[in-house]
Amino acid sequence: AVLSWHVRGARMEQAAQLLGSVPSMKQAQLRIAAASANGMPRNGVAQELQVLKRKDHIPTSIMSCSWPYFAGFFDAEGCVGIASTYAGLRLSVAQVNDHVLQCLLQFLHNNGLTRWSLFHRDRSSLLQCSYRTTCNQTLEYL
Repeated sequence: AVLSWHVRGARMEQAAQLLGSVPSMKQAQLRIAAASANGMPRNGVAQELQVLKRKDHIPTSIMSCSWPYFAGFFDAEGCVGIASTYAGLRLSVAQVNDHVLQCLLQFLHNNGLTRWSLFHRDRSSLLQCSYRTTCNQTLEYL
């Protein structure tokens, strides 16, 4: 299921300004959306949004990692894999931009979950854990 809402004009600007004031990974996009309501040309909006999606873009609004932040991020972007041939469990999160994954990895390691690893692929990065004990501990926190 997908929840989709559409807001335009002054209400869109209000919603974007309100949501853009809360630290999140989408803060920069929301600020651009608020600016677009004030007459920013559509092609300028598209160009600014494309810059934010680049693999080498460094987000300036990465909030401090916490269990609620990780839980929300994992809920939106994470994957729980269960092996069909053995009693295996794998938790993973993939992103094009690895900066938030590096923050999450540091957070997990600081909390004693040192079996999490960050892998870099051609088009994305993968934060992953395949150690059952660590996966179970992580799921208990979530």
